[in-house]
Amino acid sequence: MNSYKKRKEKYWLIPTLMFLPLWLTLLLGGGCAPRQKIVNYPHPVKKQDKNTASNRLLKDAEQTMAAGQYSQAEILLERALRIDSSNEELWHAMAQLKLAENQPSQSVQFCLKSNSLAGNNTRIIRSNWIMMEKAYLRMGDKKLAAQAQQQYMAIH
Repeated sequence: MNSYKKRKEKYWLIPTLMFLPLWLTLLLGGGCAPRQKIVNYPHPVKKQDKNTASNRLLKDAEQTMAAGQYSQAEILLERALRIDSSNEELWHAMAQLKLAENQPSQSVQFCLKSNSLAGNNTRIIRSNWIMMEKAYLRMGDKKLAAQAQQQYMAIH
């Protein structure tokens, strides 16, 4: 047992010396990655600017809705959603269309989808909650309508 202890004491220095250059390099800062130049990337393009085709279809759909041509407006909105399905404005317009067609339950679903994509767009979120209140009232659900009203009143 005594010889094992001596051997152990004798060989502890070898691993220490093997890693000494690495330790010194790290301690003196030579092992750090070189400083990289900070690049200022342009800000991401807004959704309104990103897809002009879907925005054009949205404008056309709003005009046809105003003229009372709901089926044509729905076709235009569906085409726009195929182009840009992550645009909260398109889902909001589809909710408006469904409410105008007296399909309040579908309108609520489209409002919820629009809210899930809206991020910090409080204008759309508030408008969706107002539309959901109207839809719930048309469905005869005063409790959910009151909850929707509380939601849009809480948005500043």
